[in-house]
Amino acid sequence: AHGRVGDTGQRAAVARDQAQPGRRGHNIRANALCPGPVQTPLWPSFVGRNPDVISPADLEKAFLNRVPMGRMIQPEEIARAALFLCSDEAPVITGVVMPVDGGYLVS
Repeated sequence: AHGRVGDTGQRAAVARDQAQPGRRGHNIRANALCPGPVQTPLWPSFVGRNPDVISPADLEKAFLNRVPMGRMIQPEEIARAALFLCSDEAPVITGVVMPVDGGYLVS
């Protein structure tokens, strides 16, 4: 199964149906990562999409003001979270929605 951004219902269904080895499942874990503002080459075009409404610098500042850690998330940090969930270190973690956002969702 593959995931889509924001498709937590699909994640929950796969987690329920596929987690059980043998009976009907295949010992598959299904989780969702919810990244915050990630520093990628696309970020400048995202913050610059409505310059008549808000300047790119002001929009970026507004995002970062809501991130308690006060910085952009790096792509490698998202990758490390995904690798953890896929690793043998997380054998019983399934059905979770994991924010990787520097605290954005709790601010």
